[in-house]
Amino acid sequence: SDLQPLINQKVRLCQQLYNSRSFVSVLEYLLAMGNYLNENAGKEKAKGFRLSSLTKLSQLRGSDKNFTLLHALVAQIMLHQPGLAVFTE
Repeated sequence: SDLQPLINQKVRLCQQLYNSRSFVSVLEYLLAMGNYLNENAGKEKAKGFRLSSLTKLSQLRGSDKNFTLLHALVAQIMLHQPGLAVFTE
């Protein structure tokens, strides 16, 4: 019973994400980027990805060690749909 308020809060937050069209759009951008990278590596397109891979966005770097996949995701969103950059609000 002590944990019930915390559990209820987490369920509400998950429901907000589930119902957020903006969050889904951000994930679609991420999937498109992953498919682009897979295509250039000779792999097939993916239908989805593991949520655990989201933590790796800030770790994957290109030749510029200061630029990560997370930076690339934000840059693409800012270029094409800047309103998505504030989906967390």
